[in-house]
Amino acid sequence: MYCEIVLVQHALTQWNLEGKCQGHTDVPLNEQGWKMTHVLAKRLEDDDFTCIYTSDLKRAYQTALPIIAQKDIPLYREKGLREARWKNQQHCKQFVTLPFYVEHEEEADVYRRAIDVMGGIAQKHIGEKILVISHGGLINRFMKYIKAQSGQTEPTYQKIRMAINRLKYENDRWFFLEINDIAHLPKMDVKRILDYG
Repeated sequence: MYCEIVLVQHALTQWNLEGKCQGHTDVPLNEQGWKMTHVLAKRLEDDDFTCIYTSDLKRAYQTALPIIAQKDIPLYREKGLREARWKNQQHCKQFVTLPFYVEHEEEADVYRRAIDVMGGIAQKHIGEKILVISHGGLINRFMKYIKAQSGQTEPTYQKIRMAINRLKYENDRWFFLEINDIAHLPKMDVKRILDYG
């Protein structure tokens, strides 16, 4: 028995377009981002998920809302799935910056947090398929971990926003099933869907 996880980076925010480092600053989706959420929901309508996990930052759980609207499944907000709390993250009076365990994280901290939170989620859902919506910083480091521990040399994760990445967790190991799937985003402006943020 194994857990299948569909892992997706949240939809677009205005700060993504402006190249700002959001970190734990709670920036919502912009208009284009909301459109992307409906495209994702349409693509995933036939997936039989038992639940959805997102970070507790608005841009992540807002990405899940159209999917929740079409499926009668629970949504769990998990702060361990947040973006990294980078030294250079920006703050503003308009959007709150959520508290965390530390003032900022180093690369190794984010790497370890990604492994721990994803492993914990998968272990709770063996025999199920679940959707996880997180952030570029955390996903990028988790994908590096999978590649290192699985020994899979192909394919290479392309860091594309809203791409569908299907993963398998079995016997305490992770494997790529399919990554970088953007068939649902054929008309999206590539500049707007490429990472980072």
